[in-house]
Amino acid sequence: MNILEVEFPLKIEAKTSKYKEKINIIYSVAELQHNFCIDKKEIIIEQIKACENLSRYTTNKSDSLALEREISELKLALDILH
Repeated sequence: MNILEVEFPLKIEAKTSKYKEKINIIYSVAELQHNFCIDKKEIIIEQIKACENLSRYTTNKSDSLALEREISELKLALDILH
């Protein structure tokens, strides 16, 4: 029996949310098909891409600062996993 490994892209979207004067980054996973096991590194890389994409279109200064902080924390987490 031949097993064909097909890789489906993981699509993560980032959004900002403000609660009690704190800005949080919220992630949603789009188009998750047939992925039974997702690598932690892959998730973090996609979160970084989502934050960078959102930061390009953000005009609010406080949102930009929150996104920069989130990106730096995600990059640190990725470095720790390597």
